[in-house]
Amino acid sequence: MTIGGRVENGKVKKDVLVRVKRGGEVIGEGKITHLKVGQQDMKEVPEGTECGMRFEGKLKIEISDVLEAYSVESKFRKIVFEK
Repeated sequence: MTIGGRVENGKVKKDVLVRVKRGGEVIGEGKITHLKVGQQDMKEVPEGTECGMRFEGKLKIEISDVLEAYSVESKFRKIVFEK
């Protein structure tokens, strides 16, 4: 689904995960796979910029829905036990 909107806070990056909120409640999740500003493809879009996005998910985005972008990071730590 191709949608248009404005980045209100922070920035949105290509291939980021999103939560979809409607009426303040999370109704589903998806992923932003493409970003465009005008005719130009973008890797990230800064705050305050209007852009087009390609949303992939199981639900249909409606007018006034809020998309919250997030990323999941894994950190591995090595623990050494000494005698």
